[in-house]
Amino acid sequence: MSSTAITTTRHRRGHSIYFTAASGPDRLSTLPSELALHILSLALSPACHALSKRLAALVDLLLYTSVSLHSRRELTLFLRKPDAFLAAHVKKLEMTCEGADEEIARIVRACAGARSIVIPATIAPFVAHPFTPAGPAPFELTLLSYINTTPKNSLSFYLPVGVTPEPIKPVKTNDAMFSALTHLRFCEPASFYASPSAAISALSPTLLGTLTHLQVARRGRANEQNDVEFTNDVRALLKERKNFECLVVTVFPSSVGAREDVRASDVWSMLEAVGREVGVGRLVVMEGVYGQWDDPAMWERAREEARRQA
Repeated sequence: MSSTAITTTRHRRGHSIYFTAASGPDRLSTLPSELALHILSLALSPACHALSKRLAALVDLLLYTSVSLHSRRELTLFLRKPDAFLAAHVKKLEMTCEGADEEIARIVRACAGARSIVIPATIAPFVAHPFTPAGPAPFELTLLSYINTTPKNSLSFYLPVGVTPEPIKPVKTNDAMFSALTHLRFCEPASFYASPSAAISALSPTLLGTLTHLQVARRGRANEQNDVEFTNDVRALLKERKNFECLVVTVFPSSVGAREDVRASDVWSMLEAVGREVGVGRLVVMEGVYGQWDDPAMWERAREEARRQA
């Protein structure tokens, strides 16, 4: 009687963790909130970063897709990341720190893949420089207010009597950075007057042809002649530019802290009349609040206000 020997080979399973998920909703979104937060807190710990480069890469992807920086120190620390990393990861960029034009310009240009940018009123990121990368071409741009593209003439004080300084040319901007822009916001009134079309053209002459959504701001109690010019310009933009789907005008008090009924202002009444001319929903007039210019829900509030006004 013969016997047959059976040899069993056992394969040891490695201790690798695979992050490729099956098709369908991601696993994290199906977990209870407390458990999901606990997992994320563990993933963000330095120990996990040291154990797994793959995990560190995934956490970086999570952290740097949407970035908000609110102080000069945060800007400085953020600039430590390599430009190639920022270009590949950052899709939404928000910087609210004023007076840091150089740092803001460097970060904007480094984040070449950004599709939404929120920054104060500074021309620095958009100045055309030869032999430098083109920078991002975002779909949405939010600015604190209008940008003055004409530099100040600091030498006129030292000129001899009777000598007139040469006219200063506006700063040349990089048109490529506005080539894909569809949503533009000028959130608060500037310290100088400009019509909406002039403020847009100052950024790029071709921008009027690509925008579909625009927000501009106006003080409720301001120069009456400028109110008329402002309203006429809004009317012309909506009638001549069929690409404009929604134009939002936020009307502000005359100064921060002033208690004024902006709905009773002349410019509010004139804008409401324009709204009736151009069709329901294309012009939305809203009350503005100083200091809330980086509100990410503005377009949603505008849609709700348009439905209410209809």
